[in-house]
Amino acid sequence: MKVLIAIFVLLLMGSGCCNQRPITQQHTVSDSTYVERTITVRDTVLIAPAASASLSIDCDSLRMAFERGSKPVQISEKQLNLRISDAGNGRIAINCECDTLAIEAKLRDTMVTQYRERTETTVSKIPVKVIPVYVKAFALFGAACGLFLFGLIIITVKKAIT
Repeated sequence: MKVLIAIFVLLLMGSGCCNQRPITQQHTVSDSTYVERTITVRDTVLIAPAASASLSIDCDSLRMAFERGSKPVQISEKQLNLRISDAGNGRIAINCECDTLAIEAKLRDTMVTQYRERTETTVSKIPVKVIPVYVKAFALFGAACGLFLFGLIIITVKKAIT
């Protein structure tokens, strides 16, 4: 009885040595994009160039205010100079000048950086080598012969002991 149990255990161990399921490998890569914004504030001075405008119009009624030889009207305020004078022949001359203007300003520089990470998933099957049927038959025949010889050795040892 012990011999039959030993043979049965050896058969179970021999049959569990093969793997018939295909082996698969999985490789995963992900894809993502994100944006980084960097804002830099810097001080600067903006300079507006000097500008001037002149106008000469016919206006007899206003010309009366400027008698010949009278002093021209001059108005100055910060960077602005205005001058109104008699141009002669019933005309009034208006001159306006604006000096250069410097404006202090804060400029905001924005730098946008875009990052991208890409991910892929690859599944591949590793093929299992198939053992031909005749090779399996020879292996089973060899295992059976080995078990038969093992059984004969056990029987002869038992007879020798008793």
